[in-house]
Amino acid sequence: MSEYITLPFGSNETVTVEVPKKNIIFHLTPNEVPGVNDGIAEIKRAIYNPIGAPRLDNIVKKGKKITILANDYTRMECPDREFLLVLHEEFKKLGVNGEDVTVINALGSHEPHKKKMLQKYGKDLFETFNIVDHSVAEEDLVDLGKTPSGTPISINKIVMNSDVKIGLGNIIPHFIPGFGAGSKIIQPGVMGDDSTAATHTLAVQHDVHHGSVYGEAENPIRAEMDSMAKKVGLNFIINSVLNHETEIVGVFAGDAVKAHRAGIDAVKKVFFGKIPEKADIVIASAHPADYDLWQGTKGMYGATFAAKKGGTAIVTAPWRSGVSKVHRDTMLELVCEDPVCILARVEDGEFDDSEDIIAPSLAAMWSTYKERAQIILVTDGVPEADIETLGFGHAKTLDEALELAFKQQGKDAKVGIIESSADIVAKVF
Repeated sequence: MSEYITLPFGSNETVTVEVPKKNIIFHLTPNEVPGVNDGIAEIKRAIYNPIGAPRLDNIVKKGKKITILANDYTRMECPDREFLLVLHEEFKKLGVNGEDVTVINALGSHEPHKKKMLQKYGKDLFETFNIVDHSVAEEDLVDLGKTPSGTPISINKIVMNSDVKIGLGNIIPHFIPGFGAGSKIIQPGVMGDDSTAATHTLAVQHDVHHGSVYGEAENPIRAEMDSMAKKVGLNFIINSVLNHETEIVGVFAGDAVKAHRAGIDAVKKVFFGKIPEKADIVIASAHPADYDLWQGTKGMYGATFAAKKGGTAIVTAPWRSGVSKVHRDTMLELVCEDPVCILARVEDGEFDDSEDIIAPSLAAMWSTYKERAQIILVTDGVPEADIETLGFGHAKTLDEALELAFKQQGKDAKVGIIESSADIVAKVF
């Protein structure tokens, strides 16, 4: 007897796979957690009752330069529009002039995409706010030295020239700092490539030598990000927690560390899934990490995290922007190397003068995935030649991929299914 499993394939499509019912040991979906009745009211409640920080009306004053750090198009689910609508209303009450407020798309190392940002914010907010893209060009950054552990801090000049810095975000599990949002809007959101490369390298080093921090609130990578945000002077954050229907479950505002940590318990209720054991074969949709394979890193991580050592992870998503418009060439060159060798080259400074200093550390991370599991990608957006160069397997359909996986793992292989492997943390209990 078989079970037909339907998985998300991007935001508006699905794919189906037939799996023998006797082989399935877990099927993870985001947990059913109801959203609040009124999202706008919940945002206001949070900013009027901040955690570990003064209220906004004690921070924001007429005549002060204000910068709001908002999420880019790779995080379409984050309710930045609702945050901005509430902030605009509050600023008007406080007599703040519109020309004193700048919204920065915290792109990190992503390329700008005005069409998607118009879709995210709406034309009215583009007319209300001065909205600009973060730039990693040297002339657009300020050098603040280094963190105590030696990570360079190069930060967006507009951010540093502002009196008040407000960061927006949506808290989800994340393979680099344990959870997204909080100080992550600063690093990598509005920092230079040297800062981001160093942080990514720290994450890969920890993963290779000490183990994963996925779903861990306190870890060295998060501590480094928090240190940078403190140095930059991030005054206030507004972070959401959403359910699988992208409804607001809760909003946490205030101090970049205390408010962020307060939201993590709510995240665990939505996105932590119990499994009896790791699976021989994991079938996963990388949704919502659908934009390109670079973003799909999160989905691959979640899938291999739930697979046994030497197992097979089948990961599907459209990824119609290919490997990455920015990082493709470096990734194709490096991913087939041993991760320890790539890290050694990074630590020796081999890539310091490269045009792409961020990709080598993530290439090392992709290499660690292949050491954990055999990976088969099912996508119509990444050329097969690129997938093969990266050392991943590929299939046209999930059924074809599962047939390959059973050949690798045996007909009695235990199968796990994850409907949103970019977000869900599979924990053995």
